[in-house]
Amino acid sequence: SFEHHDATNLVAVIGYSIAYFFFLPAFGILIGVCLARKKEIVPLRVLSLAVTFDYLLSLPFFLFFPVPERWTSADSSAILLSDLWSTKLIESIRPLSGLDNSFPSFHVSLTMVLVLVCFLFHVRFRLTWAVLGSLVVIGTFILGIHWIPDILAGIAVGTFSVMLAVRLGSSPARPRVHTV
Repeated sequence: SFEHHDATNLVAVIGYSIAYFFFLPAFGILIGVCLARKKEIVPLRVLSLAVTFDYLLSLPFFLFFPVPERWTSADSSAILLSDLWSTKLIESIRPLSGLDNSFPSFHVSLTMVLVLVCFLFHVRFRLTWAVLGSLVVIGTFILGIHWIPDILAGIAVGTFSVMLAVRLGSSPARPRVHTV
């Protein structure tokens, strides 16, 4: 069965759990700091808009079309593998999220936003960020948290959010000239 596969041994479970629960927040903070240190404001504006659009696009699905997390469905034969390391991980994140719906995966969409922004604005170590971001994406499935459609929808929402943010946020604001 899947819970006894090499990808789910204790070392892998701890690694994926670190990626899912700890890496993504640290990744977001570090990328925000990197972009804030740039001379131009456009990269940070695009990141801020993309994260906002990502949340606004995901929220209606969470509220009006709830899909339970994969590990809560008996038919999925998935268990919450992070519990093999510590049950406190999911218990600590629940009060912060307020929602336990999984479509689209907000972890995946936010990871896509961060990775794409790294490549768009040539953030240092962007290939490393992409590899580590892929661990978050893969970890959402292996840990038993998200279904594959959740992950694919997260990729789509994150990509669309960045495209929209680039379109609306990449040109500096022009002052309006009033003519008399």
